[in-house]
Amino acid sequence: MTPYALGQRWISDSEPELGLGLITEVDLRIISVEFPQTAETRLYAKDRAPLSRILFNVGDTVHDREQNAYQVQALNEIDGLTIYQVTDQNNQVKDLPESSLTNNISLDQPLKRLLAGQFDHKQWFELRSSTLDTLNFIESSPLLGLCSARTELLAHQLYIANEVAQRYAPRVLLADEVGLGKTIEACLIMQQQLFSGLASRILIIVPETLLHQWLVELLRRFNLAFSIVDVDRCEASASNENPFLAEQLILCSNDFFINNPERHQQALDAEWDLLIVDEAHHLKATENNPSSQEISPEALAYNHIKAFSQAVKGLILLTATPDQLGAESYFALLRLLDADRFHDFESFSHEQNNFTKIATLIEKLEQDALLSNTNKLKKLIDDLSLLFNDKHIQALGEKLLSAKIDDEEKNQLRQSLIDAVLDRHGTGRILFRNSRKVISGFPARKLHEYPLEAPPIYQGMSSKLTPETESKESEWLKLDPRVEWLEGLLKKHPAEKILLICAHKNTAKHLEKFLRLRRGVRTAVFHEDMSLIERDRAAAYFAEKENGARLLLCSEIGSEGRNFQFSHHLVLFDLPLNPDLLEQRIGRLDRIGQTQTINIHAPYFSNTAQAVLFHCYHAGLNAFQQTNPASYKVFDALKPLLEEALGNPADYNSKKISGLVSKVQAENKRLHEGLLKGRDRLLELNSFKPEVSQGLINDITELEKTASPEAWLESVFDNYGLNTERNSDGSWIVKPDDEALVDGFPGVPESGLSFTCQRSLALSREDLQFVSWHHPLLNQSIDFILQGDLGKASLAVLQNKRLPQGYYFLESIYRINLPAAREFQLQRFLPTTTIRTLLSSEGNDLAPKIAMQDLNAKLQLADKYQFTAFIAENKEQLTQLSQLSEKTASEQLPAIIKNSAEKMLTELNAEINRLLALQTVNPNIRDTEIGFLKNQRLFADTLLDQASLQLEGLRLIFVSE
Repeated sequence: MTPYALGQRWISDSEPELGLGLITEVDLRIISVEFPQTAETRLYAKDRAPLSRILFNVGDTVHDREQNAYQVQALNEIDGLTIYQVTDQNNQVKDLPESSLTNNISLDQPLKRLLAGQFDHKQWFELRSSTLDTLNFIESSPLLGLCSARTELLAHQLYIANEVAQRYAPRVLLADEVGLGKTIEACLIMQQQLFSGLASRILIIVPETLLHQWLVELLRRFNLAFSIVDVDRCEASASNENPFLAEQLILCSNDFFINNPERHQQALDAEWDLLIVDEAHHLKATENNPSSQEISPEALAYNHIKAFSQAVKGLILLTATPDQLGAESYFALLRLLDADRFHDFESFSHEQNNFTKIATLIEKLEQDALLSNTNKLKKLIDDLSLLFNDKHIQALGEKLLSAKIDDEEKNQLRQSLIDAVLDRHGTGRILFRNSRKVISGFPARKLHEYPLEAPPIYQGMSSKLTPETESKESEWLKLDPRVEWLEGLLKKHPAEKILLICAHKNTAKHLEKFLRLRRGVRTAVFHEDMSLIERDRAAAYFAEKENGARLLLCSEIGSEGRNFQFSHHLVLFDLPLNPDLLEQRIGRLDRIGQTQTINIHAPYFSNTAQAVLFHCYHAGLNAFQQTNPASYKVFDALKPLLEEALGNPADYNSKKISGLVSKVQAENKRLHEGLLKGRDRLLELNSFKPEVSQGLINDITELEKTASPEAWLESVFDNYGLNTERNSDGSWIVKPDDEALVDGFPGVPESGLSFTCQRSLALSREDLQFVSWHHPLLNQSIDFILQGDLGKASLAVLQNKRLPQGYYFLESIYRINLPAAREFQLQRFLPTTTIRTLLSSEGNDLAPKIAMQDLNAKLQLADKYQFTAFIAENKEQLTQLSQLSEKTASEQLPAIIKNSAEKMLTELNAEINRLLALQTVNPNIRDTEIGFLKNQRLFADTLLDQASLQLEGLRLIFVSE
C-alpha cells in the first residue's frame, strides 16, 4: 500500500464529486483529507480508506489551481510527495508539487484500460450504464426518502415528514398523542435529510432505558447503523480521542452526559447537523441558577440540551402534548428551538390566548352554510381583518364576498383564507401535534374491572395505592387476592401474551419470581435495576411467538417508550396517581397499527383509595376507554379534593364518591371544551392536511407498483454470479456462490440474505428485509459497480452485412460532475446525469439515432484476443476518436447545465420569496433558513464553470459479417 504523506492528492472512490482531495493530517490510525473544491473534510481509517492516489505520467496535461495548463516532463518524489517537472505554453520549465494541482479533476481511465488491452465483455458496459441510470432515478425522485422505511404509509406521519424534511436545519417539536408514532416521524425526517445531503452528522439522545430499542429500530426499520457512545465505548478508545468524532451517526443517553460532564463537552465540540431528543418532556428548566448540588437531574438534562441547541443546526424534540406539559414547560421547550423568538413568557401567554378567537373564526369559516350567508360571512371577514390587520387576508376576504364567483371558486378562496390564517399561526410551523380525534386506525379499548376485598394484612392501609410495598413478601404473595385473580386470568387466556404494569420494581420482581417458581408460568420481568441488555432480553423473550414468556411484569418504566402492541391484554396491577402515566401504560398496547381490541384488566380493592382513584378515572374521565388530553389539568385543578378523598377513603360511601365523580366530570367537560375551542384545533389544522398526505400516498403507491428495484438487482446478481431464488410470494433469497465473480459481494452476508421489495410482505414477515431504492444492498452495489473497473472498457461485435469489414464504433458514457457540497442539494436539479456518444470510425455521432437499448439487443460477445492486435496498432486513431467523443459530449454540456440552473433559480426564487413574505407575518421563519436558500441560489451562477465530464465507460464495437 502506498504510504500516506502530507500534501498528497487522492480522490474519493465513493464520493468522486468532492473533487481532488489533499491529505492534511496523518496519524497511526486516521488520515484527514480536505476537499478544497467543496469545502469538505473527511476522516478515514488508514487501513480501509476508500481512496485512489492520483498520479500523472510523462506527457499528460495537468492544471494548477489558477487553471494554467502544463505538460508533465518528469516526476520526482520527496518525502512521499510527488513533484512534477512541467513546461508551460511558453515551454518554460518549472516544478509543480502535486499539492498545487487544481482541485477539480477529470479522469480518463477507461481509455487507458482500452488501449492497454484491459477490456470486458459487453454486458459489463451495459450494467455500468444501467447503474448510472439507477443512480439518476434515486437522486431525482423526491419520494424515495419518504418510502424507504419498513413502515406503513400513514398519512399524518408522511405529511409531517414531508413538511419538515425539506427544510434546512429543521427545528421542530413533535408532540403527537401517545401511539401516533412520533419516533417514526422523527426518523423519516432524519432519513430524508440524510438522503438529500441536508444532514450527515446526527446525534440522538434518548433515555438510557430506550437506547437499545432505538438502536434496533433504526437498523430494522430504517437501515441506519447508529453507534452507541457510552462509558464502555469511551474506555475502549484512546484517552485523547473524542469518541463523538469517530462516527457520523451516534446514539447516547442524557444520563451519560449527567454522569460524565467532560463527554458532554466533547459532544458539543463534535459539530452536528441534526440533534433528536426523545422524551423531551422530562427536561425541566430552572428559573434561577442553583448550585450543582441543588439542581435536579431533569434540570441538568435541560441545561445539557440547551447547550446543544445553541451549537447544533437542526433540533427535533419528541415530547408529550402541550396540554400535558403545562404552559411554562411548553414554553421552555420552545425556547430550545428558538430562544430569540420565545424570549418572554408573558408575551407568549398573550399570543396563546388569542388562539381561541382564531380557532373559533376558522371553525365558522369551515361551515358550508356560512358561504351563502353574506352578512355572517362579512362579519367574520371583518373580525379576521381586525384580528390580523393584514392586507393579504383582507384582499382574500373581499374576493370571497364577491357576488361574481361560483361555488367552486368560493371553496378555493375559503381554503386560501384558512391557509393564510394558519400561516400566521405563531407556533404552527415549529409544533406538530396530532390527536386521535382526526387520525383513524386505532383499536377499541375494553375495560374489565375486578372489585376485590382487601385482605386482613392490609388493615389500616386503605389510603395506600400500593399496600403490598409495606407488607412482607411472603405474606402479600400468599394473601393478596390479586395474585390468585392473576393466576385465574392466565388460565383463562392460555395462548395470549399478557403485559402487567405496576408502580414499583419490588412488586414486579416478587410477583414474577412467585409465578415462575411456584406456579410454573413462563414469565419475564422488566425494571429499573436491570441493565439495558437484560431489559432488551426480557422484552425479546416476551416477544417470542414460540416458547416465549406468556407474562411480562414491568415496573413503571415499562410504560416509557416501549412498544408491545403484539399483546392485546394489559393488567393494571395498581393505578398511578398521574393520569398521564395511566395513558402511557395503555399506550404500550394502544398504538396505531394495533390489530385487535385491547383488553384492560383493572383489579382494585373496594372501599380503599384504589377504588376512589378507579372511579375518578373511569366514571369521571373515561380514561380507560379513550385518551383524554385534559385529564392532567383536571386532576391538578381538583388536587385538594382528590387528596382528601384518597387519604380518607372510608368516609367516601357510594353517594359521596358519586359527588366527587360529578365534580371530576364537570371540570373535565369545562377544560375539554376550552381545549377544543383554543389552540388544539389550530395545531391539528397545521399538523395534518389530508389532501396533501393522500397525494403523497397515491404517488408512493404508484411508484412502488411501477418502479421496483427488483429488475436491476436481478441483473446485478446474474452478472456477478450470485445464487438467487425468487419465490412466488414475492420474497427473494440471494447467497454467495463458490463460482461467483467476487468473494464477499457487498450487502450479501455469507449466510445469504432473505428480502422482499414489497412493503406489505415486509410488514408481515419479520424474517425478510425490506429492500427499497435506498436500502444498503442497493447503495453498496451501486458503489461497488461504479468504483470497480468492470465495464469501463468493453468489446462487442455487431453483425451487419451492409457495413464494410473493419468498420467500428466507439460508444462512450460521460458523467457530469458538479463538485459541490451535498448539503446544497444540487442533485435535486441535476441528478447523476450521463451524456452518451456513439462515434463511427469516421467520426460521426450516431447516438441521437440509435438508442442504447436497441443497440444492446443486436450486439454479440467479442473474442478478446481477436481484436487485441487491432487496438495495439490503432492507439493513435482510437485516442483521437475518444478526444472527438469528449468534444462532442462537451458541446452538449452547456445546455444541460443551463436548463438545470434555470430550474434551480425558478424553484429557489419562488421558495425564497414565499418565505420572505411569510416572515413578515410569522416570526417563526428563521433567517438561517432563507440564508441557506440564497446560498443555494449563488451556486446556480457558477455551475457552468464548475461542471466537468468524467468518462465512465467505453465500448468498442466491431462490425462483422
